[in-house]
Amino acid sequence: KTQAPQGAAPQILIASEFVEASEQDCVRFGLKPLFAAQNDSKEAVKYSSAQLRSLMDAFKARDGADVLTAPRVTTLAGRQTQVAATEVQTIAGKALALGPSLDLLPSVSSDGISVDLVVTARFTLATPR
Repeated sequence: KTQAPQGAAPQILIASEFVEASEQDCVRFGLKPLFAAQNDSKEAVKYSSAQLRSLMDAFKARDGADVLTAPRVTTLAGRQTQVAATEVQTIAGKALALGPSLDLLPSVSSDGISVDLVVTARFTLATPR
């Protein structure tokens, strides 16, 4: 149950994990709908916390799947935040953050317990020209 002074937005701790895995494993675990053929996809999937734990356990049990990092962030309900596991590289004179990032927007439901989390995932790669 979230606690906050009256009139203040509750704080929410969000733990994230980035996993590097084969496309074959992603398909095996039902993530094919999230694959983007282009640079932008508006696909959405809802997972319960139990489903996410099960998915992460399945990835961790596979040979060749690696947890890259587990960043955590504390934010207020209704305030957007970001977590990332990026590496800044200079390409053609321009600094680029390469790797995965998540934009996160949490909100607390009226029961004061459940949290809805809108996630926008990005993965920036260096592409040869």
